[in-house]
Amino acid sequence: PSAAGGDCAPETIARKADGSWLVTLTCDITERTRYYLLSFGPLLEVLEPPDVRTWLLKHAEAVARTYAS
Repeated sequence: PSAAGGDCAPETIARKADGSWLVTLTCDITERTRYYLLSFGPLLEVLEPPDVRTWLLKHAEAVARTYAS
């Protein structure tokens, strides 16, 4: 099992022209998985599913508000 709490082994890993990495994986999106993804901060961008992107944005904004005051 991965640190995200399930079997989330990458299906593909590819280096993009801009030097970033595109990693494709399929796993159950649990609360633990969401917080695991959030822990990468600006080093990670989730492309899909849209509900996970929305959740990450909401929580990242909450963190930013905490440190902005």
